[in-house]
Amino acid sequence: MEEPTPPDPRGRWIRVVDGRAPLLFSGPFWCAVVLVLASAAADLNLVDVGTPQRMQPTTAPMLVGALLAAAIWPMLRWTPTAPAWRKVLSAVFAALICLMLLVGGWASVVLMALVVVHVVFVFGNRGAIVYGFVMLAVAFGISLYFRNSLTVALVESAVTGVFAAWAIAMANVLSSEQRHARRTRELLAEQARAHADLRRYADRVRELTVGEERARMSREMHDSVGHYLTVIALGLRNAERYRAAGRDGAWEEVAQARQLTAEALADTRRWVRALRPLALEGRAGIDALAALAGSFDGDGLTVDFAAHTGVDEVGEDAELVLYRVLQEGLTNVVRHSGARRVTIRLDRSVLGVVLTIRDDGRGRGDDVSDGLGIDGLRHRVAVLGGTITTTGDTGGFTLRAELPAPVPARVG
Repeated sequence: MEEPTPPDPRGRWIRVVDGRAPLLFSGPFWCAVVLVLASAAADLNLVDVGTPQRMQPTTAPMLVGALLAAAIWPMLRWTPTAPAWRKVLSAVFAALICLMLLVGGWASVVLMALVVVHVVFVFGNRGAIVYGFVMLAVAFGISLYFRNSLTVALVESAVTGVFAAWAIAMANVLSSEQRHARRTRELLAEQARAHADLRRYADRVRELTVGEERARMSREMHDSVGHYLTVIALGLRNAERYRAAGRDGAWEEVAQARQLTAEALADTRRWVRALRPLALEGRAGIDALAALAGSFDGDGLTVDFAAHTGVDEVGEDAELVLYRVLQEGLTNVVRHSGARRVTIRLDRSVLGVVLTIRDDGRGRGDDVSDGLGIDGLRHRVAVLGGTITTTGDTGGFTLRAELPAPVPARVG
């Protein structure tokens, strides 16, 4: 099972998580609110600033706006899919920040930038542009009223517009980054599901392949053993007739039946050895091939298996085909060649990986076909871009399968 991807520790700082504001925005917001409240407290002579302060006409709206904004901030949701009542809260919050432009100074600039970013996240760029023009109009009116100078009002409004445009641009960057991050997480989840499906498919293919091979070998075993039993039954029937007729030859038929019985038993044992590797489970790669080769070793047959040090592992498709090639090759050795020794080598090649099975049996003439088993394997190997070659002479038989499975050399 694949381990989950660890979360990005920066995510909560720069991304909207569960609809809540990034911590990068929460910190400046609360600092600005504290500055506004401190200014209001000084105007109300609640704190000692050296000289008594006269309450300004903007103090009460500033104080009320700051307290309401602080109460609304935790309830805001920074997502366009927020419920309608939360969007109403966002609109009220934006109006309060407009009211707090009366404060002036850096606190108002920070609050203005934050509310513009929030409007982009909730209402989109169009909503932010509309809100920006409203904010410019309010800023222009406040500046013209208190400064009593058109030039100063225009300059301060222009500065407000620049900060609003910068806030919209920053909000779009953050929103785009968040969309990409969400899409990346979705793709990683889809990839994990696809890998899981692929593993299940590969396991199913293995099961079907083993079942298909077992059925094929069972049919051949039925034909082989059935032939022996038919001949034995016929011989014993002849012996019974000879004995009843008092003719010679009954014991010859019995002796022949006994010989055929021994041959049938030996053939059955060979089939059992050939079928036994089908039950191998829990192994993969070279270990599976080595276990398969080892299962044929014994009872007069020596199997020598060796893998090149540079062959660490092969792909799943190549592994399954190599397993089948080795199984078919060893089964043919046991059934047909009469060999006493089999040499198996798994090496790297220019194409990828090559499996060679060489026995010291009777070999095979050039006019003899490979048989259905090897012909079927030849097609499966060709699908992967590989080749199978067979050669036979008086010194034995060689089966060679080469597959395009790139295998890195082992370092050290």
